Amino acid sequence: MIPAFNAASLVGAAIESALSQSVPPLEVIVVDDGSEDDTAAAAARVDPRVRVIQQPNRGPAAARNAGIRAARGEWIALLDADDTWFPERLAAQLPFMADPSVGMVHGRVTLYRGQVAPAVVTLEHLLRRNCIIASSASIRRACLDEVGGFDEARDLIGVEDYNLWLRIALTRWRIATCPQWLVRYTQAATSLSRNRHRILAAELFNVRHLEDGQHLTGDVTERMTMRLLDSYGEEFLHRRDLTAARACFRRLFLLEPSTGSLMRLLAAWLPRSLLDLRRRAVGR
Repeated sequence: MIPAFNAASLVGAAIESALSQSVPPLEVIVVDDGSEDDTAAAAARVDPRVRVIQQPNRGPAAARNAGIRAARGEWIALLDADDTWFPERLAAQLPFMADPSVGMVHGRVTLYRGQVAPAVVTLEHLLRRNCIIASSASIRRACLDEVGGFDEARDLIGVEDYNLWLRIALTRWRIATCPQWLVRYTQAATSLSRNRHRILAAELFNVRHLEDGQHLTGDVTERMTMRLLDSYGEEFLHRRDLTAARACFRRLFLLEPSTGSLMRLLAAWLPRSLLDLRRRAVGR
């Protein structure tokens, strides 16, 4: 199932990768989420087997939910319009789908420092970081029905998939990792994930939203918030977006007034020339 917005130049490759699977899918559904280009026509031209659904622009979560409602299969395999599947993507996941305790299976992803996603992804893993690529995820319909599908809150746009993984991890369903690379992940020029300020705001909203919905406790959401502020603050500092780095580290220090958080905040106030000198010294 492929949600698409202004993806006329990309959606064809995504569809072709789905149709070229060694184990063919039951169907390929493209949901055009109010595109301003000819995404729907481009998708329909690829192959007559493709089902194209059009709706007013309501965001990726609403597009995915529309595709889920229209799908006929027991399992829903996700694919973003700017990604492509490797030919064995579906075949490699079939053995995991045979386990009735598995509600979701995804493909291998490398985390920081060469670590890979664990064989079974738990809530604790996901609280530390999102270790699942949406285009590698296949989700059992019964699992989706239990959690209510994707949350369509507009403030979640960009992290609506992470929100779903967390809610699934809170249920009886297991999240299994297929140890193969299954997806060619690309970041289109218009990809939401390129706007890091917007994604940070969505991440922080996600934490509050999960707490408000009584999915997570206050101590857990505080820990997640501090992790996000630390991680994004370091990223902004590395990019020399010092205003954003200072804002992150200021909030982090207020939540956790420690020597470490104070040093991060002070580092963000160093002159750019000193930060560059430090980077060169560390590089050597």
